[in-house]
Amino acid sequence: MTTPPRDPDWPSWATEPVELVAPDPAWQQRGRRAGQTLDAALGQLLAGPVEHVGSTAIPGLPAKPILDLLATVTSLDVAEEVAHLLAPEGWH
Repeated sequence: MTTPPRDPDWPSWATEPVELVAPDPAWQQRGRRAGQTLDAALGQLLAGPVEHVGSTAIPGLPAKPILDLLATVTSLDVAEEVAHLLAPEGWH
């Protein structure tokens, strides 16, 4: 697989090659903890609890070793506030 040209405005993770690894039973626990952390950080901006989604959320499935989380917000009007709260911690 070839790596596409890097756009200087894109984060490095957006163009890195994808590598699948063997399933890791710790992914589910890490996903729960990360969701709880985000629940606490975003509080009233959330419409429901943060969910661990994507391939690492499926036990026994080989996956790219990156946890994907879904945070449903009360309104898209809070997007800038969410970004402001999460950016210092390295969240994308």
